[in-house]
Amino acid sequence: MSFFDNIKNAFSKDENNKTNTKSVEQESLTSVQIFAGILDSLSIVFIETKMTDKDGSTFEFEYQGGNFATYVYNNSRFSHIVFPGIATDNVEYEDTYADLCNRLNGFLHPVKFVSAVSDGIVHLDIISTIPIAKVLPDYKEYVQSVFAEIFRSSRHACDKLKELKAELETEDTASDDEYSQLCDYRKTQLLREKELSHDTQNPFKRGRSTVEPYVTLESYLKEVFDIYLDSVAMLDIVGDDVHRIEDVAEIKKKLILSPVVNYSDDGKVEVSRMSANILVYLKSDEDDNSYGNILTIHLRVESETKDVVLVRTTAMLPPQGETAKHSVESEMRAHSMLLGVDVRTSKEKIDEFVFMQADAEDKVMSGKEEELSDAQRAIFFSPNTVIGYELYWANKYCDAKRTLDALSYFKHAYMLMEQSRHMDKGDNESWLFFHVAFLIGYCYIDLDNPEMAYFYLDVSRRGLDRVVDHEQYINCLVNRNDFRALSLLNDVIQQFEEKKEQFEGNERMIAHYHFLQRRRSYILIEMGEYGKAESILKKLLDVDDSKDFALNELSLIQKRKRE
Repeated sequence: MSFFDNIKNAFSKDENNKTNTKSVEQESLTSVQIFAGILDSLSIVFIETKMTDKDGSTFEFEYQGGNFATYVYNNSRFSHIVFPGIATDNVEYEDTYADLCNRLNGFLHPVKFVSAVSDGIVHLDIISTIPIAKVLPDYKEYVQSVFAEIFRSSRHACDKLKELKAELETEDTASDDEYSQLCDYRKTQLLREKELSHDTQNPFKRGRSTVEPYVTLESYLKEVFDIYLDSVAMLDIVGDDVHRIEDVAEIKKKLILSPVVNYSDDGKVEVSRMSANILVYLKSDEDDNSYGNILTIHLRVESETKDVVLVRTTAMLPPQGETAKHSVESEMRAHSMLLGVDVRTSKEKIDEFVFMQADAEDKVMSGKEEELSDAQRAIFFSPNTVIGYELYWANKYCDAKRTLDALSYFKHAYMLMEQSRHMDKGDNESWLFFHVAFLIGYCYIDLDNPEMAYFYLDVSRRGLDRVVDHEQYINCLVNRNDFRALSLLNDVIQQFEEKKEQFEGNERMIAHYHFLQRRRSYILIEMGEYGKAESILKKLLDVDDSKDFALNELSLIQKRKRE
């Protein structure tokens, strides 16, 4: 019997094959061969493009009117099914598409949504990670159910997109002043969006991040996926050909954007190719170089101007096995972000800083302090030029949605102020130090890294004692499953209720009280204290900013009780 006949036989519809006993043919098949057999059994005509003979294949095919691409790795238990371009619009709707992904991911399983921009068009894709199974008849039915869920989710997403676009048209009637005020609260709103709610398992990370030109792959893995270099077995960089890197020292030096960007010794940057992939093979055991999981990073150049090259990265990490050497275990983890490389030289950046510094001083001296941008405020209130320069660019990158760039500058400024003991100096110096700590926490929360955010937000809340600092500190405790969270919440809520009369009419403090009750109910559900949680949630049903949360959590409680 030929090899092809073996595959056909393994996926036969014959009733005699419908058993959980794995045949010799099934046991000998690779992941790629299994998926090829599934497509063949579904009468799907497909094109297979090999990554390498050893590593896997990409399947392109049409199924029930949809064009799909599936990435299958020979040595992995999982594959990625991609349904691209379920919706497209002009780039002006980029934020709307990102908002749609944030709303849908975590609620629709087993699919995830990702939006990206290419050639001035924003498009919405669906990604589903599925296991590769060798119990073939059952597996075929499972794959069919996944396709059905993809189509159902696609229809739901398109309907929701229409609603968001309609809301956007209504919002466009707001005045410029109102829009400006909304932008002033962007950072705080982002932090509040990270408040956990049940039934949001592993939400798709919509990053707004970028990196410095010389940031390495090592730092990208650490900041975004909490993966350290000693977990990496080797790399494959896939461009026109496949370049494998197994030497640890070479991996350590590898720049995240080097597959698509060339860096010259004189600091000049130019695009070398429009797209590439990095396959990061992760060790299955600390003392074993064999790999058990593969992180796929796709790089695509989105734009190139005289100031910056912007690259969209989409990374996917399949569910981790019990022996995978990482600090976080989950279902599929995915992250999409913008990475930026400044084309300007250091001198040009210094010249801009000097000009903006003089302009900030002129505005303050002429009584126009309200016209200062956030970046200029950082300049004017910084204790010296070095820190001012760091904070100027940190704020610039933060406003440009380049969070990793901003993070590196904020952390350097924080280190300089910490070394000079700014927290112990005058009011302005002390405030700036603790506020920078808050902004670093903001950056880490934007990267969905509550472990690192926790440290800096703790510093900020102790120094500034603002409501927003305390809220984000509590969020981090809850996100980290910290045992202190419930005790802290009980104490703060008791103190608030004892002084409740003082806060009548203070909408911000009342909203803070509702926030505390939401966090407490979330923890109680995690502990199985459903009765106590229900008591809190039923009261929150009458609160506008908590009603949706309460309905969601009460529904979860009923579901768990039935189980």
